[in-house]
Parts: sequence; structure tokens; C-alpha cells
Amino acid sequence: MAVISKTKRWLNSRVPYVVDPASDEINKWVIEINKALGYDLLVAKGTSDINYIKVAKGGGKSESIGCLSRGAQTVSANQKRSMQHEILHALGFHHEQLHKGFPWNDDDPTISAVNRMFSWKDQMTTDWNKELWSKLSGGTLGGQFYADNNLMSRVQSLLDANVESYDKCDFDSIMMYPDCKKAVEAALVTYPTPTINGTAYVKYGSGQDPKAPFLSKGDVKAILHMYPRRA
Repeated sequence: MAVISKTKRWLNSRVPYVVDPASDEINKWVIEINKALGYDLLVAKGTSDINYIKVAKGGGKSESIGCLSRGAQTVSANQKRSMQHEILHALGFHHEQLHKGFPWNDDDPTISAVNRMFSWKDQMTTDWNKELWSKLSGGTLGGQFYADNNLMSRVQSLLDANVESYDKCDFDSIMMYPDCKKAVEAALVTYPTPTINGTAYVKYGSGQDPKAPFLSKGDVKAILHMYPRRA
């Protein structure tokens, strides 16, 4: 939601798209984002539009983070939540767990259920994320692979001057993987009021935008920051 590739914006707060093959159901998933924003960021592709998003049903995937500027780029998913997740990737948003402040201070030794996964200072150790693995995929290698890849992605985002962690991070966001959200929820049982710099964070299940219930209010705020309303 709030982790933005600033150089990957679509121009003029206008993102052409086409649903192919045509589907009224999928089109409703797309334009629900517009309803939450209060203007048409996503617009039907016109004959003069060279760069556009091609939306289709299928396994969850976005061809890129942000605009590729080379014609059609594909987004696919089988459910509304996943589709909106992938569309946000195509709009230029990274996963919420790459936020430089997610979700607690990396140096806080008392928070262990989640923060070690994102502690880039520990990236060269071999056992830093064992506790998280136990909360991901039943402690399988799949969970280990997931954690390792998210750690390295976060390191890269922290070092990339074009990646902006906008506003406070919001772990109620559509941009967070479900397994990671579960780990946060598990940690909340022990640490019910996580804060960064004295700011309490939105808990899972609250803060949704009523016009697009799979987007949080923070998601909408971040999208409008990335794509201000056209005049």
C-alpha cells in the first residue's frame, strides 16, 4: 500500500486497461478501486493508448511493479481481493512488509514474532527467522523461502532511493500476503498495541474503505498520493 516505486508511475493519473476476455464480474473488481478514489484512475483502453494493463482471470500475477512503458502488461487473479492486489502492483506499489517502518522497530529485542523477518541487520545469520517460519506454512521450507525472499526485498527497497515508504505503514493492507498478516495477528496476541514513534497501527479487520472493502483507508490515501485526482 504505502511502499511506492516513484519512477514507475503511469502518466497523468490515467491508467488504461482492458479485461480480456471480457467479463462484467472482473470489470467490477477493477472499477471498485475508482469508486474508493473518487475519480477514474483506471480507464477503458482507447485506440490511441499504447501502454495499458491487460486484466484476465488466472493465477495471481502482475507482470511488473508499476508501468513498463512497452505496451500491454498482464495482471491476473481468480478472486477480487487478489485481483485488486495485483492491480496495485501494476500501479507501482510494493508489498506493505517492505515499508521501512514495518511493523515495529527492528531494534526492539522484545518483539520477536515478526520483526526478525524484516531485520536487515541480521541478513547474514542462519537462524534469524526460525520463529517466523513456525508461523508460516507450518514451518516448512516454503515458509523459509518466503521469509528469505521478503527479507532481501526489504533490504533492496531500503537501499533504493526511488522506493518511498509513504506515511505510516498499515498492516491491514491488501498489499500484505495473507501468511504475513497471520504472523502479525499472532504477534498481536502477545503485543496488542504495537507502535512506531508512538503511533498505533491499524489492526487486521478494521479501517476498510466502505466503497471498496478489500482496500483499507490507508491504501486509498497512498494511491491518491501516488496518483492525485486529475483536474
